[in-house]
Amino acid sequence: MENFILIVVAIAIGYGLNRLRIFPEDAAAILNKFVIFISLPAMILLQIPKLTLSLDIMIHGNIS
Repeated sequence: MENFILIVVAIAIGYGLNRLRIFPEDAAAILNKFVIFISLPAMILLQIPKLTLSLDIMIHGNIS
């Protein structure tokens, strides 16, 4: 439930900042590129050491 609240708050903040014209017009494209090329790969690299691979997971494809 708190994830939905966080999404709504983030959208509201973005809408408010857009109405105030604080950022340039291409700010959304720049932020999207940052998330895609910097944040997501960093999150993946942080999570890789936590993975546990076993033969059972490779055969059945179940992660539980």
